[in-house]
Amino acid sequence: MNTNVIQGQEVLFISTASDGKGLEEVEGMEWVKIPEKREGKGKGKTIAAVSLPQLEYDAGILSGILNQAVNDLRRELVVSLYRAGTVQYTEQDIGEDAIAKFWSEKSFSAESVGVWFDNEMAPLLAYSIQVAKGWNDPLTAEQEKYVEQKQAAYRGSYVECAAKFPKLNPTQMAELARVIALVELSGPIVDRIREKIVPKVAEESLGF
Repeated sequence: MNTNVIQGQEVLFISTASDGKGLEEVEGMEWVKIPEKREGKGKGKTIAAVSLPQLEYDAGILSGILNQAVNDLRRELVVSLYRAGTVQYTEQDIGEDAIAKFWSEKSFSAESVGVWFDNEMAPLLAYSIQVAKGWNDPLTAEQEKYVEQKQAAYRGSYVECAAKFPKLNPTQMAELARVIALVELSGPIVDRIREKIVPKVAEESLGF
């Protein structure tokens, strides 16, 4: 039982009603079983399944852990889409980018934004401040203190973006967006931050 079809240049991965038993194994594919929505503990019985390409990444000693984590995330993504009414999926729906976006939505918190800032934004921000000030290496103790203070202020503001309703004024939001564009950062965390700080403007085509 494999109902996947090719439509043009795209494969449609189609879920089908199933109790999860007797599913035919296909090389390079794996069945993602979708449980019924159930309150409380337990996954609930399987009500549908969809055959998807196996995901495998070579990451040395972390390969097993990484593969398990990514596949678990994809299963959660497929289940959430199914429960939202999706019964057929494209690569765009369940591919690596979609999994990364799903993970960022699950993990978008003060902690994850703080880690993002420390690992990705902080070095670029420090360099940008130094360039803007025209300071040469090595920085003086006073200059280093200035950079650290600025980093702390920006870190606090970016972390605030993880709040359901960020306490940031329009000027602060515009500055956070400007700095992200300045250092040319991208990725799931950046996308979520932008959603919080970039005003959404209705298209001019709306209306009669």
